[in-house]
Amino acid sequence: MVAALSSQRCLLCSPQERDLAQLVALRTDPHVRRYLGGPVPMEQSEARATLVISESGSHAVWAVHLKAAAPDCIGLIHIGPHHDERDHELSYEFSPTVWGKGIAMEAVQTVLTHAFDSLGHTRLVSETQAANLASRRLLERLGMKPEKTLERFGAEQVIYAIHRQPTG
Repeated sequence: MVAALSSQRCLLCSPQERDLAQLVALRTDPHVRRYLGGPVPMEQSEARATLVISESGSHAVWAVHLKAAAPDCIGLIHIGPHHDERDHELSYEFSPTVWGKGIAMEAVQTVLTHAFDSLGHTRLVSETQAANLASRRLLERLGMKPEKTLERFGAEQVIYAIHRQPTG
């Protein structure tokens, strides 16, 4: 079971059945999926959301809820193997209803800190389309640095990386 996390405005916990509709909505929303290969068909989205919920106890994945409206899941953050099979990737999706409000920054920073302080990660990467300027700005505000670009999924991708800051 992943640790429940909290930030000023967010509660982050393992995805539950109550999150199913919002998780499906994230995967079918054309705005959310603009740089993620487009909306996923409903049947696939439901199957994927059900899998995320059933495996959440054994994976580093958090459903993000606003404390002011805790029942509604407004995002998903995941740490898992990257395509290069060497690194772990920090990935996220958020509802357009919270874009531009600093919610993603706050929630992703909470998970990033937890990954370094409690999960033992010393390096994480994130991959985003070069055209996804909002995501790139978020990654850079988190302290991630562009490491390389490559062509994948039919578009130019930028791989960002961050290393654990030395303590003491």
